[in-house]
Amino acid sequence: MLGLKIGEKHTYEDWGLRWLEPYNIGFPEPQLKEVEVPGSSGVLDLTEAMTGHVAFDQRAVEFNFESADQDYFEYEVVKSQIANYLHGKRYRIVSDLDPHFYYEGRLKFNAEKSSKAESTITLSGDVNPYKFEMTSSAEDWLWDPFSFADGVIRTAKDLRVDGELVVTIPPTVRPCIPVFTPTQDMIVECEGWKYKLKKDMALEVPYIILHDRETMLTFTGYGWVTIDYRGGKL
Repeated sequence: MLGLKIGEKHTYEDWGLRWLEPYNIGFPEPQLKEVEVPGSSGVLDLTEAMTGHVAFDQRAVEFNFESADQDYFEYEVVKSQIANYLHGKRYRIVSDLDPHFYYEGRLKFNAEKSSKAESTITLSGDVNPYKFEMTSSAEDWLWDPFSFADGVIRTAKDLRVDGELVVTIPPTVRPCIPVFTPTQDMIVECEGWKYKLKKDMALEVPYIILHDRETMLTFTGYGWVTIDYRGGKL
């Protein structure tokens, strides 16, 4: 039976909840920055001026279920179990209909939309605007969570640098800053800028941002380096 995995709990397998209808995961609102210029037609669009990409608000979600074949007392028990587990807490949320990605955010038991008489339960909340890929670039690549329709293999673990190494990072719709961990001191270069990496120190370089285009990184030195980031999309 289809459902959601919320943290370590599954809505059907652990609570016996049946999906009443397709889930509602709305798209996030873009954070538009527009300035009216006196004497000018239209507006000055500064939406992407600061970061080079569009920023988004949180994404609203709502999931409706039926707690089947339960009397009022059983319904109250299940309702309490669910509320104790997730109400207001932050979890990874994986849909059985989209198992290659996860959402992350806080859900709540929506008492106003849930009905004891109809044995219905509604979970709602806000999650991050992007859905995340199940595997990060520093984790071992697995077949099971990989989407052969639109998945991207991002493995960048223990890359050998023997003098110089050029790494091409695939595009990611979700902008992210990678973390570099080298086994020896080395240099990483991106778009003409060079940054020092220290032995065995995980370093996040805020000026290296991965976008929806390929990013080329050049490492100079000797040793191994791991590039840790997690792709995502809307």
